[in-house]
Amino acid sequence: MFGNVIERYDFAVYGYFAPIIGQHFFPSDDPTAPTIAASGLLVLMRLLQGLSVGGEGECTTSIVFLVETCPQKRHGVFLAEPFVIVRR
Repeated sequence: MFGNVIERYDFAVYGYFAPIIGQHFFPSDDPTAPTIAASGLLVLMRLLQGLSVGGEGECTTSIVFLVETCPQKRHGVFLAEPFVIVRR
């Protein structure tokens, strides 16, 4: 859950500063082009992060979220199910 909060905070801060980053790194006469370029940079960097770290980090976060939000008596089922799906 903490990782999700940090990720949302990261997106909020980057979204707030995207116009400033865009104007600084992608100067243009069009006022929207730098912001769009900065947003494209965010997408590209997230893609590279996913390729470098791999799916393990995302899978682990999903498992933790499932276990934290599932009914108390079903923790074992919700914890084991993603590993069964991944291993097939």
